[in-house]
Amino acid sequence: MKIKVIIVDDEMHARSFLRKFCERYHSDTIDVLEECSSVESAVRVIKRYQPDLIFLDIQMPDENGFELLKYFDKINFEIIFTTAYKEFAIDAIRKNAFLLKMQDIIKG
Repeated sequence: MKIKVIIVDDEMHARSFLRKFCERYHSDTIDVLEECSSVESAVRVIKRYQPDLIFLDIQMPDENGFELLKYFDKINFEIIFTTAYKEFAIDAIRKNAFLLKMQDIIKG
């Protein structure tokens, strides 16, 4: 059974990178169901697909990644926060989530 994944990031290159990473290295275990560019669209997609895992950008224009969690009474999915901002690390840890610093990953 594959892990159902949704990618949420306002930057297209970041979404594309994560999708390609998942497809290249984990295609046998991960199925990227959808990419979303905003919290609003992500909430609809999460409710529709009930994913196992979300790659979630923290800093986005309208609402941040932490605000997405307020739309759910119960969080039935794992979260990997993706961000270039190290100051969000403490908040991510408090939410029992992983933090993936995208600029470090992209630079190699």
